[in-house]
This record gives sequence, C-alpha cells and structure tokens, in this order.
Amino acid sequence: MDEKIKIVIDGQRGDVVARAGGIRTVNFNEANPNLALVRLGVTLDGQHGTRATRAIPGSPAGFLAVELFQSEVHEEGIHVTVVGNASIQQPPPFVEIPAQRDLLLSAIGGEGEAGHVGGNGEPGMNGVDGAPATRESDATPGTNAGRGGDAGEGTDGGDGGDGGAIQIFVDQDNIHLLLAVHWDIQGGEGGPPGRHGEPGRGGIGGKGGLGHKWNELDILTAVRPIVLVIKHRPPLPILLSALVASARTQAVRGGNLQEMIAQVAARYGATMHPTINPGACHCSGGVGNCVGCTATPLHKDFSRTRAADGRNGPPGTSQTAVLHSGMPGHPGTAVITVRAHDGTQQQYSHIFQLELLDFEVEDENADGIFEPGEHVIIRRIRVRNSGGMPSPTCLIPITAVSSTWFSPVAGDEGRAFIPSSIRSGTSVTLDGSLKVLIRQPDEAPPAGTLFAETDTLSLTASMPWLNRTLPNFEFNRTVNLQFPVELQTINFIPNLARGSESNVAWQTYNKSTKAFGDKSTSQRVIEVEFSLPAIKGCLLSDTQEWMDSVVNVVDILPSRKSVPMKQRLRVPSTAQNYQHVVLQVNLYISNPATDSSGAVDETPIAIQLIQQCHLPIQISSDYSYDPNADVLLITNPSTTTRTFEALRKFISGSLNLKMDEWNIGLYGGLFVANDEGEEPSCVIQFYNAKMIIFLGEEFEFFKSGRKIISELCDTAALAEASTQGTSCLFLGSLGQESYQTMLYEILFPVDHKLSAAASLPAGSMTFKNRDSLVKTVSQNLLLESHRLISYNITVKTRWYRLGRGSPKSDAKKAARYLKRNLPQERFLVAFDKPEQHHGLQEDENDQKEAVSSIAIDVDQSPQMASDNGEDTSPGIVLVRHANPHKVLIHATAAQQLEAVHESLLPSHGAAHGLPRGGLPAVKYRLNHYEAFMIIVALPIKKRADIAWADHGSLSSHVMEYSYSPLQVAIVSLEIEIHREIQTFLSHASWTNNLPDVGQRLETRQILRLHLPILATILYHETALSSAAGISDEMLGLLQHVEASCLPQNKRQMAKAASLALYRRRSKTRKLITSVIDGLLQWKSVSAQGIADFHAEANALHSYMDSNKRNTHNVIIERASKMTRQSEHAFTESHRTAGQLVPQTEHCSGAEWDRRYQASQQRKALAEAEMDAARALLGRMIVGRAVSPEEEESSA
Repeated sequence: MDEKIKIVIDGQRGDVVARAGGIRTVNFNEANPNLALVRLGVTLDGQHGTRATRAIPGSPAGFLAVELFQSEVHEEGIHVTVVGNASIQQPPPFVEIPAQRDLLLSAIGGEGEAGHVGGNGEPGMNGVDGAPATRESDATPGTNAGRGGDAGEGTDGGDGGDGGAIQIFVDQDNIHLLLAVHWDIQGGEGGPPGRHGEPGRGGIGGKGGLGHKWNELDILTAVRPIVLVIKHRPPLPILLSALVASARTQAVRGGNLQEMIAQVAARYGATMHPTINPGACHCSGGVGNCVGCTATPLHKDFSRTRAADGRNGPPGTSQTAVLHSGMPGHPGTAVITVRAHDGTQQQYSHIFQLELLDFEVEDENADGIFEPGEHVIIRRIRVRNSGGMPSPTCLIPITAVSSTWFSPVAGDEGRAFIPSSIRSGTSVTLDGSLKVLIRQPDEAPPAGTLFAETDTLSLTASMPWLNRTLPNFEFNRTVNLQFPVELQTINFIPNLARGSESNVAWQTYNKSTKAFGDKSTSQRVIEVEFSLPAIKGCLLSDTQEWMDSVVNVVDILPSRKSVPMKQRLRVPSTAQNYQHVVLQVNLYISNPATDSSGAVDETPIAIQLIQQCHLPIQISSDYSYDPNADVLLITNPSTTTRTFEALRKFISGSLNLKMDEWNIGLYGGLFVANDEGEEPSCVIQFYNAKMIIFLGEEFEFFKSGRKIISELCDTAALAEASTQGTSCLFLGSLGQESYQTMLYEILFPVDHKLSAAASLPAGSMTFKNRDSLVKTVSQNLLLESHRLISYNITVKTRWYRLGRGSPKSDAKKAARYLKRNLPQERFLVAFDKPEQHHGLQEDENDQKEAVSSIAIDVDQSPQMASDNGEDTSPGIVLVRHANPHKVLIHATAAQQLEAVHESLLPSHGAAHGLPRGGLPAVKYRLNHYEAFMIIVALPIKKRADIAWADHGSLSSHVMEYSYSPLQVAIVSLEIEIHREIQTFLSHASWTNNLPDVGQRLETRQILRLHLPILATILYHETALSSAAGISDEMLGLLQHVEASCLPQNKRQMAKAASLALYRRRSKTRKLITSVIDGLLQWKSVSAQGIADFHAEANALHSYMDSNKRNTHNVIIERASKMTRQSEHAFTESHRTAGQLVPQTEHCSGAEWDRRYQASQQRKALAEAEMDAARALLGRMIVGRAVSPEEEESSA
C-alpha cells in the first residue's frame, strides 16, 4: 500500500471563509439575474449590468510540531507525537506509522475564492410601429428602438493563503526515520478569474405605416367612330409616332379622345366624314356605324406610399479588461531539529540525500575477462550526500541488484556499508567491496556462434529499521560477458574424395591476460574435441589410432596469443558417394572456480562447453577420366546423394551412357592439375562433341561465399567446345543473371579490344567487300573448319561523304547481309571511327590478348596519311565469327526429384511383393521433364544415332518413364529442325532465292551449310546404308520436316500468295522433298509408299485449321504430353541459346570494348577465387584417394 498517512493543518478555501464569516450567502458564480427594472415611459434604453463583488482570499495554514521515534508497536514502523499546534484543524496527539508506509505533514495554504461574474446588460426596448395611410392622410414612420445596457464587470480570483510552519524534532540516533517523512508547505493556489457579464442587445425599430391605393370616376365621355381622310399621307412610322405622342399628351393633361383626334386631323389636313348607316350600330348589336351613343364613364387610380421604419437600437458595451487568477500564497517553513546526545540542538531545512556516484568492477581471477561462473568484485564505491543535513549515524548496507546474468552473493561477501554521518555536500569512497556471481548459461551457445552477452550491473542501498531502498542510486555499469578462449580461423576442406586424407587447421586464441592450459600456472584445462559419428574410424588420435572421436588438449596457451593446431581426417573409400556429414568441433574449458591457489587435488575437474562448430563436409568420388565417356556431370558442394544417384541411374542405367563426374568443390574449380610447371587444363576441353551437365543450385565455394556454377565457368573453353559440337545442359540455371551473362560470352566471345585489331600484321583475313567474306566463311564451314576468329571489311569511301567512309553504316549493312546469306551463323559486327583509335599504343599484354583474333587495319596504304602524318583512315568494321545457331546450350528451371515406390518401378513386378513390414521402399528419380531434357541436350550426332538405331535394340533396355529415348530424340530433332528451317526462311532477301554462295553448290553442300541439323539426319551413316531399314519414327520425323516448309502463319500464307515467283519457301520444300524421295528410294520404299508418305506429310499441316497450321505447336503438344506438363509450362521451363540470343548483332567500338572489359573482369575474379581454393586444397590435402583394397591393405 503506497498511500501516505497524513497529518493536516491546511488553510481554508476563500469561499468557505466567506460563508463562515457571513460575507455572502449566495453563490455569485451561478447564473446572474438581471437586477435592473425597466420603468415604462421613462426610457427606452436597457439598464447596465451590475459589478461583481471581490473574491475572498484563502486563509493561511497553521503551525505543527512533531517528534519522531521508532515504533514499539510495529516493526519497521514510526511513532509520531504532536508536540505543538496552532491551527483551526486539530490533529491527533500521536500517530503510529506502520511498516512500509510514509508520513506526510500537510500545511498547505487555502485556495483563493474564484472570481465572480458581472451582471448582464438589459436589452433595449423596441420602437413603436407607424400608422397606415388613408385617402385623407399619409402613413406615419416607426419610432427608433432603445440602446442595450452595458455588461457588468467581473472580478479577479482571490489570492491563495500562505503555507504553514512545520517543525520536526528527532534524536541523533533516529535521523534515519526522516527517510519516511515528507511535508508539504506550499502556498494555496489562487482562485480562477471570474468573467464579465454579457452586454444587452439593442431594441428593434418600429415598422413604418403601410401605403394605400384606390380608384375614382374621372369624366363621362361619348364614344363615336370617326374616319380621318389624310390628303398628304406621311410615312407610316412618322404617323404612328405622332399618334402615340398625342395620346401620351392627352393622358397627361387629362383630355379626352375627341380632342386627341382633332389635333391629329388638323396637323395632317384630314377632314372628318361621319359614316351614317340606317341600321342598328355595333353598340346596339347591329352592323352599322355609330352616329351617336350615350356617354361612357372613365375611372382613374390614386395611391399613398409606405412610411419609413424606425432605427434599431445599438447593443450595450462589452467589458474589455483582462481578469486574472489570484496570486498563489507564499510557501511555509519546515525546520528539522536534531537533538544530540549532549543535549545540544541543530536545526536543518532539508533532510539528507545519498547518491551513488561511481564504482569500479574487477573480475575475480584477474584475467581481464568477465566469464560465467566467476565473481565480479565491486570496489571503490563512491557515495555523496547532496542533502541539507548529515546522513544517519547508522551503517547503511549496499548490495547488488539481481539481473539476467548477475546473482547477488549472500553474506558479508555480498555487502558493503555506507559510513555514518556523511556531512552535507561531501562524498566518500567506501573502503570495502562486494561480490556478484555471473550466472552460467543454461545451454551451450549454438553452433557457429560465440557466447557474448551484455548486462547492466546496478547497486542498491537499504535503510536500517525502515528496510527502505534509498532513492538516487541510479548509477550502473555495463559489463561485457564472454569466455576467455575461442576457436578462430578454422580451415578445412568442405569436399573430400573417398579414400583421401586432409587436415583441419585452426587457431585456439586466448583473449585474457593469463596463460591457460594443463601445464600453465592457472592449471585451467582447455580441450578441443573432434567427432564425426556418421563415418567410423576417420580421426587420427595422439596415439596414431583412427577413432570416431578425439580430444586435443592444450598444454599452454599464452595470454593474448593464439596457438595453431591441426587434426588429421580420413574419409573411408567405402563411404557413400555425395554423402553430407558434419564434423563436430567442441571447445571446453574448466570452471573458473578451479583457478584459485593453483593447488591440485584428486577431485575431477569440471569443464564446460563454451563453443561449438559444425563443419559440413561432402564426400564424393575422385575424378577419373574415361576417354569413352559420353557425359560429364559437373556437381558442386550442394549436390546430394539423392540427386547424384538419380542422375547416375538415368544416364548410366536408362540411357546406357558412360558418365564421368567432376565435383567443382573437390578441385577448387574446373581445372585439372597438370605436371609441375604446366598450366592447369580446363576439364571441359576433354569432352568435345559430348554432353556436359551442370547443376545450377547455389553452393558454398571455400572463402568466396555463395556461388553458382555459371559464375565460375571458363567461357572461353565453353565457347571453343561448342564449336566442336559439345552440348551443355544447365539444370536449374534458368533465370539466373550470371547465366545470361555467361551465355553471351560463350556465343559472342570477345577476347581482345577493338583497337588491338589494328596492331596485327596484314593477312588474308581482310576483305574488300561482304561477298568475299561470305564466300570464305561458307567454304570454311563446308570444310568443317569453324573458328572463333575476327575478320576485317574495308570501309569504302563515298563521294557524297566528301571522300570519307561511314563505318557505322557499313557495319549495319554487313550485319544485315550476313543474316540473309548465312542465317544459321552468328556474327558480332563492330565499327570504330578513326578518331576513336587514332594514336593508340597497345601494351604488350593487349597485343598478346589479340593474337587469337586474325584482323588487320582496313587500309595500310601510304596515301591514306596526310602530309602532317594525321591518320585519315575511314575506320574499322570488325566481324567476329561467333557460335552458330546449332550450338546446343540448354537451361532449365529448378526441378524436384520424383518419389516412387520401388515396387511400382518397371523393374519390380507384382511378383516381387512387398518388403518385410508391409510398406514398399521409396526411391527417388528424375521427374519426367528433367529426364526428357537430358535426352534433348544430347549432342545432335548422338540423338541421330538413337533416331536411326534399330528399334529392337532400344526396346530391350528398360525405361522407367512413359517415353523411350527414341521418342524423345525424334521429338527434339523435330523441334530443332523446325526452328532451323524457320531461321533459314525468315531472313531471305525480297527475291527469296536460295543463296548460291558465289558458286553452284551441290544439294548436300547446301543442306550442310544452311540446314546442318537436317543434313546430319539425311546423311547419317545408317541413312546411307541400303542394308538398314527405316523406322516408322524416322518416317514421322521426315514428314514433320516437309510440313515445316509450308507457311506457318497467316503472314507467311499471304506472302506466299503475293510473290508467285522466286519463293525461297517453296524451293526449299522442293529441295528437301527431292532429298527425302531419294532416301526413301534408297531404302527400297515403293512408289506408292512414297506417295502415301507425302500424303501423310501434307495431312500434318492445314491452311485452314489453326491448330495444325503451325507445325511447331503440334510438336510441342506431343512433347508436353511426354513430360506431363502443360504446353505453357513446358515452353517456359527451359530456354535454348537460340531463344536467348537469337541472331547476329552489331555494336559500336565502345560497346565491343565494354564487353571485353566485363569479360576480363569476370574471368579475373573467377580465376582468383579458384586459385585461392586450389591453394587451400594444396595446404590441407595430405593424402591421395585410395581404393578400398589399398585402404584395407594399409590398415
């Protein structure tokens, strides 16, 4: 209960004083009635509001004197005796204050009375309305209204009463009781201000009298028709104007109609001819004219206007004086009188106030580290008395505050004491100290982390007898908690080959100022434990035994230093391939409580785990080159056993292909170490015309962090291998930015700066025009000599350019020309203006980089230089022969393995039954899509072999999927040949003629040059053998080839109809059909069979049916059914190189050099990372991979 016990001698409020003294009996702060009366007829103005009366101030507080003693009734309580009082309030003679309750002596002055409200002004009287008008008199106006009365004045609030006087008597030994005593001697608050009255509103003026209208008989007039004959008739407008004017004049003068007519007749010389008709006149109901009638009465309107209204009266005047609250009363006085033992007295106005200023902390074992399990010693505690009197004579204990990591120590070791009677304004430093225990953590820190905590150390002081915590002990210190020893710089090989040995190296670091170790003076034990439970017998102990777990004991670990240590690790050759294991490393240290005097007893030393490290290690097979291998699988440290086994079973089992494996983490990159002194070779170059599969998931690559395979690939080696027919499949790499960058460097390899082309000697690779270049490239392709080299085309000067050339224009024209004439090839065409490379001096390194590019300056003739030596070369057009469209580089999206029950696989029939336990075993395999894509990514020659192979030999091989390798090979070849045909047909010139490449070529040469994939099928060795037959699947492929030559969309249909002559599409189809006819005849197909073949081919395509118009969509539909995916999912789940980089490109010299710089930077970074990885491997690997037989014999 926190409420204080009060002894009150407060003053009274001003309103209470007023009522008690009979000053007033009503509350003037309520609604103020209008006290002024209005005397009728005396005045129209309202009476003014009355002035409010003055507010009464509060009364002052009284006098109170008390004496304090320790209570004999309540433990920790206070006995209060009232020894003096002068107040209208009578306090009790004594009060007992229970434990943990405070005393409050209240001598507050009374509050002033609230200011009063002034009276409201009376409203003015309204004016009297005027009398209305009559025929005889005008209307009278209304009278003015009276003015409103002025507002009455309010008054200020009353002043507060002064605070009272309090005197506290206490013996010298009871000063500590003042900690629970409080007093309030403030003056009373002033009353709030009143407010002025509201002014009276003005009266409303009287309304003016209303006007009056009436009608009276003016004259009797006879009505007679008169005919005027006007001799000289004026114009009609003038006549009408005269009539209207006369009528208005007569109306004003009050005349009659006859007079008006007579005046008009006299003016215009008209004579009056009365018309006489013997019959009755119109007035009597006849048809004749009037010759005389009785008089007709005429009336006239009269009116009197409305009178004016009286003025409204103005409102009364408002009061503008600002009203104030009353002034607060003056504070009272409080005096503390302390009686000494000798009877003397000393008076004070404020009690003592002890404040904690500072303290220092030390660790118990003086090693500079605050670690769990040891004590913190708090010394040099500094306390100040900032109060107004000396501190109590008793000793006040100080202890630590419990927190998350700090636990106070019981007994004298956990306490210090504030000395007695500290003078006011002085500070003291305590002689003693106290201890606090650092709690032990509940569990060891997680693997890969160090124990590092921060906690706040605070102190508290408790007043004796009262058992109260002293305020103002707010100072604290932040203490960093940690262990004195840690493992640093752990170097290990995360990928180990089966049968190999390696070292794990680390540093054991001592952060403290004392030496540790079994043989040190502190005798604190430090142990590093290694364990690898997943693999038995793989750690070498000090006794040279191979064990599952070993402990490395540190003899001496000097202060502030580290000790290097090693542990030998061996992987059994029988370990599971691509198994992931965790090498557990634990650091132990003995409890700091054992570090005391250094004495050794027989009690076992308690040690605690302070650091854990989990070192992941992947175990894989060592690389072994097989020259007959068909596939190279490049794995990484993230490859799992399931993934590897699924790939191995499909490639080696289902496809019956030989496979080599290369773990990029096992060798620190893609380079094979050669003999000493020789540069390492890229493993890719050993697999020309074969398939390489890259796994695209992220992995940890030594010290380089997270990487993906496309960031470490040697693009130069891949580019060269692609020209040799090597196919690449990047599983899970689709959408990765680094893969897109790598693909551009493979397809458009730029291995020199554009300016370096000018530094090479002249050669045969400079051409005067585009035709010569195309002819040479075509001849090289027919000779199967595809080289990634650069060519120069001379820039021609033009008379309309004042004898200058335009490299940019020539580069664009060259790019378009190459697309039309060699559509299956890719070229990178660049241009450079003379001023961009004038005067450039390439260094030796740049010249070496340019050796692989055969190019020269466009003109070396002396006449191109001016007299002053200025280079007037028209510029450079450089053509880089890049990788063609037939290059097979596929990328797929990440896929999940497919879990199947072993009994459901084709190799496990129902006769095998269920295994023991009733549940079939679960196996993991590639899903239908990924297995499909592996077959698709096989080299063209390999798939052609499958397509032409004997169907019986393939069927003897068991497949776990709903398709066979033959079906996938046929579908994939159909897709690629269709794309090849469309590429060939899409870049034709307007004449659409087949290119003859400067000479008449044979059909086989045309197909090899422009349709190389189709040529591989048509001129396969099995196709050229008359003894081998032709399968239905191959016939279906050839039929789809014929269908692909037909128009595939409405635009192509319209183009075929509009251009009747020189159509490349029709000629291409004719050429291909003739070759297919020859093949079928060679295979002994009858004429009728050939006719049926073409009929079925034509049936695959339809001009009218949109579902069959595009042959590619028909093929994709079959492929999506095989992979059990929708057509959209099948299309979006993979990309070929031709889809991502579809055609020849041209760029500026700056863009060429930018690509070169980016390629070199990427290459340098990858080489640096792989060099660092190989260097680490060289230091850590201590034993080569051995076979199980060798391992057994050595054991």
